[in-house]
Amino acid sequence: PLKIYVHFDKVLSRKITVNLVDQTPPVIEQKKPLQIAYGTKINWMGYVHILDNVDKTIPVTKSQISRVDTKKVGKQKVTIKVKDKANNVTKKEFEVEVIPKAPNKTTTPSQIQHDSVNRASAPQTAKTGEQFQKADQISNTAEKREIPNTSKLKSALQFNGLTVPYRQMQGASSAPETGAATWNGTGLVNDGAPDSFYWP
Repeated sequence: PLKIYVHFDKVLSRKITVNLVDQTPPVIEQKKPLQIAYGTKINWMGYVHILDNVDKTIPVTKSQISRVDTKKVGKQKVTIKVKDKANNVTKKEFEVEVIPKAPNKTTTPSQIQHDSVNRASAPQTAKTGEQFQKADQISNTAEKREIPNTSKLKSALQFNGLTVPYRQMQGASSAPETGAATWNGTGLVNDGAPDSFYWP
């Protein structure tokens, strides 16, 4: 109601209508850089937030967004257009960067560790097999040899069914041609103790 006072204490009363009009457009805010992995679908809610002074939060799904080719690596321009209930329109341009997708590593860390262990142990296993094969060859060869009478030997070594005479050869310049022996080296060691051992 509106009252107007005039002369002679006369009052005029009238009723008027006031229309409040929203003339403020929404505000589009970017929450984080628009870096999109190659070939993936963009979840705009994670990147853009729209606010209005009357409508409060406007869902991104109610806005118009220009097309972005996520199968094209590089930077692109995208335009977002939104309108509030009072038909106030906001249009804003953003930069989208499509980055190459990280390579798909199908091998799990446990598999990598397992494979590395297998690779590390495989040569050792193969080498051990070769050692066993060589030992079997020595054993078979020993069976064909004439085994010396150990009672006649002052010192002897036995290994894997093979018996050979053993001698101490202090001062020798090289290994013996037959049998096992220890001898002093000819280097800088001068403690007089055997520092080499030979097995045929």
